[in-house]
Amino acid sequence: MMKTLKAILMSLMLASYAGFAQADSCDFLPPAPQPSWTFDSPAIKGFYVGVGLAEEDDDGADSQIEKARQQAVADLASSIEVSVRSRLSIDIRERRSGGDADVDKELQQLTETITDTSLNDVQVDATWLDRRRCIVWVRVKIARDIIEAKQKRELQTRKLALLDEYYDKARDKDATATARNDALDQATIIFNEIDFSVLKGVTSKAYYQKLLSNLGSTVRRSASAKKQAEALRAKAEKLLQQANRAGDANTRKKKTAEAVLTLKQIIADNPIGSSDTSFDAESAAFKIAEVEQARNNRCEAQFQYEIVRDRTRSQEWKDRAAQQAQALRCNRKNKKDRLWRKAFDGVATTYMCASDVDGVRDDWGKPCENVQGFLSGYGALEAEYPDMTADQLVQFAYKLDKSKSAAKRLADNGRVIIFVAKGKLKSRANSKNKLGDDHQFSGRIYSYLINDGKLEFKDKYTGTGGWNPVSGDMAIEVLGLNVAKRWKQQYLKHIRN
Repeated sequence: MMKTLKAILMSLMLASYAGFAQADSCDFLPPAPQPSWTFDSPAIKGFYVGVGLAEEDDDGADSQIEKARQQAVADLASSIEVSVRSRLSIDIRERRSGGDADVDKELQQLTETITDTSLNDVQVDATWLDRRRCIVWVRVKIARDIIEAKQKRELQTRKLALLDEYYDKARDKDATATARNDALDQATIIFNEIDFSVLKGVTSKAYYQKLLSNLGSTVRRSASAKKQAEALRAKAEKLLQQANRAGDANTRKKKTAEAVLTLKQIIADNPIGSSDTSFDAESAAFKIAEVEQARNNRCEAQFQYEIVRDRTRSQEWKDRAAQQAQALRCNRKNKKDRLWRKAFDGVATTYMCASDVDGVRDDWGKPCENVQGFLSGYGALEAEYPDMTADQLVQFAYKLDKSKSAAKRLADNGRVIIFVAKGKLKSRANSKNKLGDDHQFSGRIYSYLINDGKLEFKDKYTGTGGWNPVSGDMAIEVLGLNVAKRWKQQYLKHIRN
């Protein structure tokens, strides 16, 4: 900075005092009484002031005058620096998040810039020669308004540079959504601090307002998605913890199913492979796979890993997913298990069974017990039974056979599986049977699956059962097992299709 001061001083002083001649005696300036500013405060209202002096030397009067004025300008510059640095410090320290070293460096740079550019406007205010000692005194000044104007412009220029810096960070597509959003926040804060009237002719408030608004719609949406993904992940983890602590199987299955659905929502909102920097969906898929492996749903676990392997943009995630998928063995049975799990996991399901045999209508427990036990293993939840007697259920099944619109009656009951047997029991004497008679059912079976009041699946068939050597009730029980077996086969075809 001193080199700059010297250069400026040289140009100012030499131009003004080139006419002074060398003098052998100390009389190269007119005689004058000693001014008060040489021994008292040199202050001038509305100005920064600097005072300098120089001893006689061998280079002559012009050189001595130059040195005195150089000191005066240096003294002035020091006053400007102290004042400018003091004013800037508060503003910069409030705005900067870095350490003291960063702040001090920025203060120094700004102060030097303001001081250097201001010295072009320095005026020589007074000169006095102490003839007895041959010492030259010089006082210089510069209006405070000039410094304040330059200070304000340089500060706004610096803020504009910071605004550009944060704006570029917010535009960086390789940065995370959180980092881009934080940068946009900082850019917006600085934008609101800038006095663009000082920068007139350089840029405008409207220009940057449009830039930030246009970028904000993209960045905010990305940041919001990131925040939502984090919230959903936290919710899923909490549900899994609740499932692990649950005392009953129904609550455990329900919480686990809810957790999986929550994780799938993350993937739906942030499709795998849609970003180069955010991998919330990949992480969610891995968590789903982990849960499914614990539930022995190997095919679903493998499927999740394969999605990540095939779609992610991250080589690291791709390699990890490929390794996990390769380690799993999804056989034919596993594929069936996955279908059942996909159809019933976390779904409240009601089972209603009745028989109409020889005109007698009664509850028919066996097919309901068998199917319920089977589907429970795939995550189906228990549900409250509709308020319907065996007689009403039989009548409802017959109506449903004629019109699927009858299913609307169970619109508020979620998923309902119905079995109804209508027919007769035959008996025959059997000499080889120690109990005397064999028993056989012959008739029609109605099976339905209603989902939210809509008929989703129907299987109606007629047949004759085998002869049962125990009793008519036992024949109906065995019939129930066979009905459940057929239903599993038929409904599996349905969900596979």
